[in-house]
Amino acid sequence: MPDGLSPSHHLLLTERGELWIRNFDESDRAVARDLAAALVLVSHNEFERGLTTLVLEVAKTVAGPVALYGAREIDSSFQFTNNDKSDPIDATPRGSDIGSEGRLANIIRNIALAQPSKFLNHPNIDVLRAKQIDAVFVLDDFIGSGKRTSDYLTALWQSRSLRSWASYKRIRFDAVAYSGTAAGVRCVERHPAHPAVHIARHSPTITALHWKIASIEAARKMCQKYAKQASLKGPSLGFRDSESLLVFEHGCPNNAPAIFWAPSKKAPEWVPLFPTKRVDISTTSAFPSELVRRDPVHALLEAGQRRLASALASNAHRPLTDQEALTLALFLKGQNRVETIASATGLPAKEALALIEHCIAAGWISARRRITDKGRSELRGMRTSLTRNRLLVPELGNDEYYPTALRGHGNG
Repeated sequence: MPDGLSPSHHLLLTERGELWIRNFDESDRAVARDLAAALVLVSHNEFERGLTTLVLEVAKTVAGPVALYGAREIDSSFQFTNNDKSDPIDATPRGSDIGSEGRLANIIRNIALAQPSKFLNHPNIDVLRAKQIDAVFVLDDFIGSGKRTSDYLTALWQSRSLRSWASYKRIRFDAVAYSGTAAGVRCVERHPAHPAVHIARHSPTITALHWKIASIEAARKMCQKYAKQASLKGPSLGFRDSESLLVFEHGCPNNAPAIFWAPSKKAPEWVPLFPTKRVDISTTSAFPSELVRRDPVHALLEAGQRRLASALASNAHRPLTDQEALTLALFLKGQNRVETIASATGLPAKEALALIEHCIAAGWISARRRITDKGRSELRGMRTSLTRNRLLVPELGNDEYYPTALRGHGNG
């Protein structure tokens, strides 16, 4: 990709990206670019590697066999009962859109083939009983609103056998997903099966961005403005107002704002970035093989911490690491969500939480997740270190450079 540009910036250099940005008035294009640049793009390899690693990690906490199921849309006719005598449950039912379902089925099949004594691929009740399973894992690519994963758990929960085993603590339920929003995770955790929820990476959302509050509101209003103006066939802020900013190479969740994926009811000239939630051949080049960590200087500028950004960019000695300084700066502004820290740093969920806990252990952040006097002192020390050889950083303006001559180039 062009030097200095993130994968999501590169997305706007593609032919479809250039057409998409023309949907917006000149006065709104800077906000549209910023929001598109905040998208986290997850490639096939990154998704499969991340979810597989998480499944294997969680399974280490289970003594016996684990049953694996891929979450999918469930209709009212689905039943998971003792009458299910022979065939395993379909992971990808006929006639369905198997974008994410096919990926999940492949991951489950590979895990089960590699460790057949530990993992079962969509077993029925009789197999569960015969193998004396200890845990049921429901896998999903993304927990946006939490509805799909919860509905699938409900279908399993209809079984009297499963409910009985759970009541006697003979089995446990876990929901394992590559990513999820905070609201979606809470929804799944409230299910009667009381599943533990595990995600590899927090989903960025508009609300949880590390931006200034005014910038967040401007992005939200722009999504609502064009969803109404172009009569887009989708909720302006995503399904159940999820506001998700994560896109898989196998498809864009409908939890993302409609401006990214929804067609227009009345404006045929409207060009979605991901038409009908699909990633077409013109935009696949923007998906990196693995996720990269964000530049902390740029993240501080987006958060309105210009002086700290200058300190971080300078060659002056500083006791804080880049990620520690960025975390304390965000906590100073009251932005203390784990998903906000994950979005700003580009860290996976587990590492973002570990970073916060490290800052708590150091006494920079309190157990109630508020910056302490010691943390403020560390930041003041960084600011006052800019006495000599200050390296100034540019303002974030509305005229970012997107070289059109690079359109269509690949990630190389």
